[in-house]
Amino acid sequence: MACSRCQVHLIEISLPEAIKRSNVRSFQKAIIGGDTKELSDEHIQYHIRSFLGNRTLFLDFDIQKNRIKHGRKLKRFLIAPFNMTCVFNIPWLLFNIMSSNLFHLTHLGYCSRCNCKHIPGRHSQDQCDYNIEYFNILEDILNGQIVQRRSFYQTYALEQAYKKKPSAYTDLFCRKVRWEAFWDIVSITLSVLLWVFIVVFVAYPMAMMLTQKLMYIDSYEFGLPVTGG
Repeated sequence: MACSRCQVHLIEISLPEAIKRSNVRSFQKAIIGGDTKELSDEHIQYHIRSFLGNRTLFLDFDIQKNRIKHGRKLKRFLIAPFNMTCVFNIPWLLFNIMSSNLFHLTHLGYCSRCNCKHIPGRHSQDQCDYNIEYFNILEDILNGQIVQRRSFYQTYALEQAYKKKPSAYTDLFCRKVRWEAFWDIVSITLSVLLWVFIVVFVAYPMAMMLTQKLMYIDSYEFGLPVTGG
């Protein structure tokens, strides 16, 4: 095929090549690895979740896991940073602790191309391309270029699906939100039940016992008779 305007013959190229060859300002960064924008605060996390139409804890954890995987130096020990959400969601806190320990024990390698830590011997070319695609999508969401580039990622995702290979676009945009939201509700419900159990059967009896001891001490100091069970 030829261009209808300049009659130059058209060639078929891959997504990374299309972005690399483009001179348009909206395609400033090609999929070649290197540093990308850091997700530095909860506001940026919220922005990405909102754009993807998914605010479940599963998506948030996946993004945080890739954050800690990105770069040569560790940003923190826990995959998801400790905050008040951890206090009100005990199952996720335990999962976060176990996953963080497993991550630090296994991800001992580093790839300079995708700028990501990896498990030695298990970092293939496909996984490297996946990491690069993943962080470029996140960066495009943050800088607003995803509107122009989304069609490229969709085409690339279809090519990867035809080859039965993973795609970061599919993992980010085509998640089972209802299923993830269901498990979020389950984890929160279990946390509420656990805190109710702690308050009713642990904290309340201890508070009553402490109160009785204080009453006994006060009565003993003033020489009053102590009554009660």
